[in-house]
Amino acid sequence: LQLGSNPIFGTCIVDLEEKPVKSGGDAESLLQDALKASPNAEEAVLLQLVVKQIKRPSSTTTDVSLSAMQLLFVKERGDYLAALHDKDAKLLPVPLFKDAVGGNSCTLVVAAVSGGDAVGETNILKNVLRLRKVKNSPSRSGNLTRFVEFTKEQERKCAATLESTKDAAEKARNTRILHKLKVVLADAQELMAKPEGTKPKVYTSSRTSQDKVTNGVKEKLEDTKPNGGSVLRDSEKKKEDETKDKTDDLTAKVVPLSRVVCEKGTAPAKKKAEDAATAKATDTATPSQPKALEGGDSAGSDSETWQTSARIAVTVEKKPTSNTIELSVKGKARRYGVDEHLQYTEGKPLESKLAKRMQIALGNGHNTALLAAEVIPGLAVEKQVTWNIVQSILEGVLKEKKDGVTNEFTLYMSVVKGKQVVCDLFSGSGPQPLVVAISPLYGVVLHETTPKVVKTAAEVEPALRSALTKASGLVKDDEYIVCTAVLKQILEGDVKVASLFAMSALDMRPYVGVMEKDPQYVRQLFGHAFIGSCSSVLLVSYAALDEKSTEALNAQGKMVLRNGKSRGGSVKTFVTNMEEAVAAAEAKVQKAATPKEKEPLEASLKQLQTRLENAKELLQNPKTTQPVAYAAPQEEGNAVDSTVRVVAVVTEKRESSGPWNVKADGDGFIVKAKGEEKRFPVDEVVQRASPVAGIRSTTVDSMVEQLLRGHNSALLTADDEGVTAGTDMLMHCARSLFAKLEEDAEVFVVLSAMKPDCSAAKDLQKDGAEYEPVSYASSPLFGPCITGAKMEPVTTAKDLLAKLKNGASVCEADKAVLVSLLIHKARRPEDVVLSSFLTVLAGTNVKLYSKALEVRPKERGILQYAFGGPCVTVVFLGLLAEASAAEAAVDFGELAKSVHGTSNSTVRDGGLRRFVMFSTKAQAQMQLRLRNASGTEKERLATTNANVELVLKDAEEMLRDPKGRPPKVYKQLH
Repeated sequence: LQLGSNPIFGTCIVDLEEKPVKSGGDAESLLQDALKASPNAEEAVLLQLVVKQIKRPSSTTTDVSLSAMQLLFVKERGDYLAALHDKDAKLLPVPLFKDAVGGNSCTLVVAAVSGGDAVGETNILKNVLRLRKVKNSPSRSGNLTRFVEFTKEQERKCAATLESTKDAAEKARNTRILHKLKVVLADAQELMAKPEGTKPKVYTSSRTSQDKVTNGVKEKLEDTKPNGGSVLRDSEKKKEDETKDKTDDLTAKVVPLSRVVCEKGTAPAKKKAEDAATAKATDTATPSQPKALEGGDSAGSDSETWQTSARIAVTVEKKPTSNTIELSVKGKARRYGVDEHLQYTEGKPLESKLAKRMQIALGNGHNTALLAAEVIPGLAVEKQVTWNIVQSILEGVLKEKKDGVTNEFTLYMSVVKGKQVVCDLFSGSGPQPLVVAISPLYGVVLHETTPKVVKTAAEVEPALRSALTKASGLVKDDEYIVCTAVLKQILEGDVKVASLFAMSALDMRPYVGVMEKDPQYVRQLFGHAFIGSCSSVLLVSYAALDEKSTEALNAQGKMVLRNGKSRGGSVKTFVTNMEEAVAAAEAKVQKAATPKEKEPLEASLKQLQTRLENAKELLQNPKTTQPVAYAAPQEEGNAVDSTVRVVAVVTEKRESSGPWNVKADGDGFIVKAKGEEKRFPVDEVVQRASPVAGIRSTTVDSMVEQLLRGHNSALLTADDEGVTAGTDMLMHCARSLFAKLEEDAEVFVVLSAMKPDCSAAKDLQKDGAEYEPVSYASSPLFGPCITGAKMEPVTTAKDLLAKLKNGASVCEADKAVLVSLLIHKARRPEDVVLSSFLTVLAGTNVKLYSKALEVRPKERGILQYAFGGPCVTVVFLGLLAEASAAEAAVDFGELAKSVHGTSNSTVRDGGLRRFVMFSTKAQAQMQLRLRNASGTEKERLATTNANVELVLKDAEEMLRDPKGRPPKVYKQLH
């Protein structure tokens, strides 16, 4: 099976016959023919359609959109549904369905039951229920114009990077990336220029064979062209709604698109026969030769590093006679070579040449990684081969004595499961969200975990034993242990920093899962070992060749990691390079013409300056300073796009034949005012045939999903005279929230009426309340609200809608602004998550928002989180097409123009467990400063410390007993 990808509509099967589809009848005919050709109940049938839509909003403009639809018929295969949920590469080609399950598709599962086969149908329904709990990401636009604009920007950035790059390898890589971008851009522009006669193109990776794809293992973290390199790495790719998928696996191979596939497994009969012959020839051929010890990029003396991953296989059975692994995989013989095939005797040191090479490389300041699958049944965690090797490497580095050189390690060890740190093994602290910190010198470490400093070889074994003893009862199935040992090597006039990154799992699932982009794994954690500046080793320990060990060894044999060239860990060299980077960044800031251009450049400059300052501090005070790692932005699949979105609803009056003053125009709207037309950009335009018609916005729907995932959200509305789009959308969101609410979740509401000038407010849930001078309270987790307003629990959508409708009526009568704050409280295993949904119904008072944007974030009052804070924000504009006066629409458009494309700060979930851990550490630092302070500074710190203690106390009480307990807010001091 060969897969291809288009950056807009995703993955499909290539090299199959094309069938044009012009009508629903055509599609039905194709489907019926396919089902007739596949009478076997064990075979799945896939109909895959690519839709090209051509729209002409005006005589001079043409919009082209691309999208795809998959219809998968699994017949009686309940296990196929389970495989879709589990991303089981044994039963199906996982990448083909990555959008449908957990991706950006709108997915529907239909189960037809008859009662005839109770067991089989129960299995089907059980797996349908599992799929029903999968939450897909918001769907993305297939608009080609936006894609071209985005790709042009990436091309410009890549060209600038290429021009400033001095390293030859980096220059070559960027040259390849630029070429691929040009190919993709040219194809997209050709399609836009001639939409009727041009077919969309699909790009394949010629290095990804059928065997590699169908068995769930690829050669690299990203697919590559024959000449290597990726179009856009994750770290370089700006998250844009207009791109449905990354373009890092593209070549210029063109394939047909609309197709019918009958699959048992995956491929048509003729192709299966050809593939079977190929597989037979491959399986019986000479085994692949190990590369880490013989030739290639890893050849040479023991002190050299390597870029192609090495393999070690370790058995407790009789001593191996060769470095060839012989397996029987699904009845077929398979052989592959390893660099070392060793025998392990429990309790004795393992003699490994590769381990010795890792020790030497690490001691010379180069990063190393050991990725292990420990498949020996019943072997205690503390006796695993991984830790035997880790101990020998660390002891070896510390025992080596060189004149003028001092070595010490800082160890970080944790048990991880999915996206959670189950246990920090040096502190014993319980579950917390997994956050990766990245050092530009030594790679990755788990953020906010406890370090253990080891300065002598004698300290290594007790430190490891203490940690592994805690881990022994925690690693049961899909948990794994992560260790980062950071070497700080102090020399005369320099410091070297490097790491040994070690990971021990009970099988190969984490590594294969990351390559298949399984969303349950945090890919940033693996990125350093997979593609970073690092020499990596893949290890499998096994006993008998049973099913589990065969699966692990087979995956090891297929996996090849291509790492970046080792840069060495010299801090002195790093400081020199960073000084050049800071100077270049300062020059870019100076050249920026507008605040919008300058803002991201200044943020980047600030990051570079921080890294430079920390490196200089380490160089100047190496004995008392530790190398710093920086919390990474949350990755794709886990990341939340904090870009402020703008939605415009254009409503037409019933039976109106008057001239329009406002009309939709693609990704924006046009206002006709004073004899001229002005166009304003938005992210989504919704056209409504009448004021009573329903409104559905995918942008707002995705915002409600973010609320349910634990992220703060804000809906900021403005409506022209006679339009109630904001109120209608608030009611829709309230219904949607309760429809999707988990069983044990709770919702609290704060409702206030606020004067348009924000000078006074009254509580809409307090009888007889009057307008009082406004002040604000706040929660460090879910943001601001109006001081003194009651926080009431609501248990049904009916109750909430009644409160909102009453509040809207009061505000209409008072000519006031409705401020609604919903607080969502979700209970997770060992955690409580708080998030807010702020809605402001400003009516025509759009200046409420404009004024907030003109002041500092701390002075924005109720909008402090919505504009600039950790919040997913949508600005929602209700416009009237036949508005008699267009001035209001122009004001709305100016607001849209000012916020469109701007970004709020990083959005994280409101987990109390993480908040308590972070605040406890911050408080410890504050108390240290308090002891050394004096005068007014001491008073200020004492007040802040008391406030932190109060917040921590409330958070811990909520964690102990969350049910029915309302969240606390605290009066703001500014």
